[in-house]
Amino acid sequence: MNDKNEETVGQRIRRRRKELKKTMMDIAGEMGVSTAAVSLWERDEASISGQRINQLCKALGCSSTWLLDGIERLTPNRVENPHTQYEMEKLDNIFNILPKEYRLKIVEYAQNLLDDYYAEVSAKIDKIKSMKMKE
Repeated sequence: MNDKNEETVGQRIRRRRKELKKTMMDIAGEMGVSTAAVSLWERDEASISGQRINQLCKALGCSSTWLLDGIERLTPNRVENPHTQYEMEKLDNIFNILPKEYRLKIVEYAQNLLDDYYAEVSAKIDKIKSMKMKE
C-alpha cells in the first residue's frame, strides 16, 4: 500500500472504517446513504459533497483535514478544560476551511511561536537555576 500521505480519500475511508470494525452498511446507516455510495467512495469512483464529508467524518471519528488531505487530526478526542475545548474546536474549524498552503503557514507560525515561548521559558528557568540561596 502507498505511504499514508499518498493514500487516496477512498483508501483512508476504507482503512478508518476497518479500524473501527464497521461495515459499509454501518457507515451508510449512520449517514442515511446507500451502501453503494459508501462503496463508490471507498473505490474513489465518486466524490463526496461538502455536507456528506461532515457526516462521513462524524461516522469515522476523523477530521475533514485527515479525510481529504491525510493530515492527522489536530484536536484531541477529549479535552478537559471547556475553554481549551472551545479554542481547539474553533481552530479545527478554521483549519479545515483553509486550503493546504494556508494550513502549512499556520503550522509554521505555531511552531515559531512555540520556539519563541520555549526560548523565553528556558531563559527564565536558567535564571532561577543560577540564583544562589541567601544565607
